[in-house]
Amino acid sequence: MGVDDGAFVPHSKGFAPIIGVIFRGGYWLDGVVSTKVEIDGFDATDKLSSMIARSAHYRQLRAIMLDGITFAGFNVVDIRRLKAETRLPVIAVTRDRPNFDDIKVR
Repeated sequence: MGVDDGAFVPHSKGFAPIIGVIFRGGYWLDGVVSTKVEIDGFDATDKLSSMIARSAHYRQLRAIMLDGITFAGFNVVDIRRLKAETRLPVIAVTRDRPNFDDIKVR
């Protein structure tokens, strides 16, 4: 399952969509699942775990691929906990090395 967030207004109150897509062999789209997480919140791990576990396609999943470990701004996914709760390997892919000088605690 590949997972990423949808469009949202950064630094605002509200929720952002999270979409999970299940492909078989890279050619067959088997399913799409979704949930919402709070922008800059703390619920990404819980929401992803629940979305995956209740998917009709759960039994066919072999891995979870995430586009980074933050969704909806800075809602961080605990990938170790996600692995433990779903019993699936988690692969987090990032395009660029994080710029830690740009990451600030608010």
